[in-house]
Amino acid sequence: MDAFFIFCARYLHVFSIMLALIFLLTQQSKVRSKIVLYACVCLVLSYLIALVIGHLFYNPRPFVEHHFKPLVEHEVENGLPSHHALLVSSIAVIITRFNKRLAILFWIFALFVGIARVYVGVHHAVDVATSFLISISVGIIASADALKNSVNSIAVIQDKSK
Repeated sequence: MDAFFIFCARYLHVFSIMLALIFLLTQQSKVRSKIVLYACVCLVLSYLIALVIGHLFYNPRPFVEHHFKPLVEHEVENGLPSHHALLVSSIAVIITRFNKRLAILFWIFALFVGIARVYVGVHHAVDVATSFLISISVGIIASADALKNSVNSIAVIQDKSK
């Protein structure tokens, strides 16, 4: 059981990235452009928010707080938020916007990464939950903005046709 969680904690995020890139490359050019734009907004904004939260709040890693050796080696630094969980959940948010059925797989990856990071002793559940909250919030905000821009674009096109 340890080996499975160690694999998920260390490497599952890489598999998630590779699968997302395959998904991206199989899309038509117009959809691919939308995915890239949405991904850039979500990934950059999520990471910036995570950096701010990491500077504002300190949550020692479980192995530091409880004095044990984690199953995977990690630096002694702030555990809030989990960057692995942030990345994989951000990818899941991005995929959700464009393919809800495939997104189920990516959310499973995100859950496994989050659970594994806690299991191996490098994060608390709150670190993972915070990462999920950041990525989902950013995805909603980016989608709302994209929706507003789409509505405005349609209104402009309709005005020009009159």
